Amino acid sequence: MGSSRRYRIRTGARTTSKVLEKELIKKARRLTKNPELALPKCIGNCKKCPFEKTRRQIDRVAAMSDDPKMLQKFSNRGDQIARAYAGTIGLAHAEKVPFLAVLRTPMGEVPYALRGKAKKEKLAGMQHYDDPKWRLLIVLEEVQKYKLHVYSTKEAMYCTGHSPEPPKEFVKEAIGGLRIRLRYGDRIHHCDHLTPQGVKKKRAFSEPYMRIKWESANITIAACRRCLSSNKGHTLAQLTQRVAAVNALDDFTLEVISRPDCAGKCSECLIKQSPGVDEELFERYSKGEIADQEFITEHMSNVLQVYKNLSKKLYIGENKCYGTNIKRFIRALKPSDEEASALKAVLKAIPDTVVVDKMTPNRVFMTYWKSHGKKALLAATGDKEVANAVYKEFDVNKNPPSQIIKEALFRVKHKNILRVLPSYDKLPPVVEFADEIARIYMTKDEEEAVRAVDKYRGGDTNVKSVAFAILLVFDKAASKKWQYTKTETDSGEFLMGPVKELLNAEPEQYHDKLQALLSATGSTQVITPI
Repeated sequence: MGSSRRYRIRTGARTTSKVLEKELIKKARRLTKNPELALPKCIGNCKKCPFEKTRRQIDRVAAMSDDPKMLQKFSNRGDQIARAYAGTIGLAHAEKVPFLAVLRTPMGEVPYALRGKAKKEKLAGMQHYDDPKWRLLIVLEEVQKYKLHVYSTKEAMYCTGHSPEPPKEFVKEAIGGLRIRLRYGDRIHHCDHLTPQGVKKKRAFSEPYMRIKWESANITIAACRRCLSSNKGHTLAQLTQRVAAVNALDDFTLEVISRPDCAGKCSECLIKQSPGVDEELFERYSKGEIADQEFITEHMSNVLQVYKNLSKKLYIGENKCYGTNIKRFIRALKPSDEEASALKAVLKAIPDTVVVDKMTPNRVFMTYWKSHGKKALLAATGDKEVANAVYKEFDVNKNPPSQIIKEALFRVKHKNILRVLPSYDKLPPVVEFADEIARIYMTKDEEEAVRAVDKYRGGDTNVKSVAFAILLVFDKAASKKWQYTKTETDSGEFLMGPVKELLNAEPEQYHDKLQALLSATGSTQVITPI
């Protein structure tokens, strides 16, 4: 419960099910035989027990448990807990409990039977004394008044007085109830991705992790972002949900350890300490407005802002800091030659510290493409016109940046090759087709050229013979031979030599090789460049 806050109470009549009716009467009989179930066990060192007077009154009520009229009187006067006790054990004399009220709290709704003039929280708690969460409603008012600490286990409540030190039974249950797989070592409960020694020294791991120190219990609980994300819970709330105290959170110190490992050789480290948790963020988390996963995510966003405001620009990736060394950072990304120049241009253009969660060129490009994508394309291609055109044409959310850079390089190569290759006004169909495929092959690659061959749907035998010859050159003919007639395949085999020479021709030889191919088809026509 965390603290003994006052709950807004709304009630409404609800018909009691037969099962719940029997359960309430059964529990009332148990309370009649054992009044101590209604009060916390004292394990503190208080000079005077705050529940001493209450305990005496409950004993008086228990002594009159066989008298329904006296129970009715006790439920209307005296100590509030004793009133709730009297009203509750009075249910043992009832054959029916036809209607229930409902207490609505931040932890959910709890049904209870209205009896006497006891406060509704105490009645609800008393009638659910066997529930570790709801039974705390009995003592919330006293906890606030006397500044007590009460812990509720599966078996009972324990009052430690003014000391927050929890009973061992409670600690065991609270940690066992966490929805995270934890190991134990050196008074540290940790997930599989952490070590007790590392958590103790607050060392950074590959993943940011939440570190909760339970001060009075002298225990630390630590779990990384990956485990907390799969957990989808609220670890601090789970630890304190069965604690009644003025402020149960005072006994816990919460940190997120996220300082990256050192992968550079800096003369002075600018991030020796893991940035602390923002007060406003902690407030939202402590109130239950956000869970573990969102808490870690928002904290890491705050950390990024801290890094951005450092006096020097750093390069950080996958929780490793490469310091100010851009060359070391780029090498760690393992880019291709084309990507390396683009990366350098992008990284130099970024004014603040660079932080990426995955060490790949694509991740860097994706993170900064919107503001620096044009610079990346220009650095890779050296052609401003192509860089601008490709940047506008391709959506980085649909195409990987590395593929966009590759396309830009194809276009520049195509542009440069076309600049030196001869141009023609009109060509015979057979060499028009060969010219088209040759230019695709020279500016892109073999795969694109084969794809273009497959797109031909015409019936010109000479063109199809050249097409088959091209497939032979690329060693792609075997699986496609069935698409061609014997005449076309025989002719294709004959034309394979001139086709290969055309595909591999230097710019100054290109026209002669194209003419030679046309002649090899049996044509006497002479082609002339523009």
